[in-house]
Amino acid sequence: MPCYYIPKLPNQKGEFSFGGSEYHHLVNVRRIQPGNEVLLTNGKGIIATFIVKEIESKQVIGRIKKIRELAPAKPAIAASFSLLKNKNDELIVEKLTELGIREFFPITTARTIRKVGKNTTEKFKKTAITAIKQCDNAYLPYIHSIGKFPQVLNKIKENGYIPLVALEQGRHLLLENIVQRHPEQNYCLVFGPEGGFSPAEIEILQNWNIQLFSLGNHILRAETAAITAAAQILNFYLKQNPEYY
Repeated sequence: MPCYYIPKLPNQKGEFSFGGSEYHHLVNVRRIQPGNEVLLTNGKGIIATFIVKEIESKQVIGRIKKIRELAPAKPAIAASFSLLKNKNDELIVEKLTELGIREFFPITTARTIRKVGKNTTEKFKKTAITAIKQCDNAYLPYIHSIGKFPQVLNKIKENGYIPLVALEQGRHLLLENIVQRHPEQNYCLVFGPEGGFSPAEIEILQNWNIQLFSLGNHILRAETAAITAAAQILNFYLKQNPEYY
């Protein structure tokens, strides 16, 4: 069933109408007709079943017939990634949003190639909105402003997460072996750019006693590593709690 993002969605059944960009998508792209049912989400835990009654020139009028309130999963999972070329960082936002990542902390590092644009963060937000509609995710992840490594590591900690950094050099514990030690903690998965972290940045990680983890014996592209790690940690929590959302 098509899903639409309505930030001011009411938390109650009854008559409701909306317009804006979601009106355009519903009417001109999906060509929804009166009598059809669609899903609406506010990105804050509510998914509503909405029956379309009328389609006017600038708004859709209908009725909310069912409300589902979904509690946020605990513990929370976040991700921090370097900006990447060819919109591969947007791919990370898209796929990790589909997997249920709660927050994103974009970073620039010594080897980051892509430059920060004035609309980069907004593009990430739009990508995340599209992703929650695609997978019926009731929670829109929060995307922090782009920051420099290693300052973002402090920001991650200040927001209640333990950073876990993917590193291909050396032998490190697998992700599940780390998480199962303290499964109640909120973790933030951290990924470097094309070419990995610089020697100076790796030294900082070691001096700060940041936990490093491995994804196996192959060198993965940054976006592949992010998707793989997020899927692994999600799988761990689903095995602990099949209702993990």
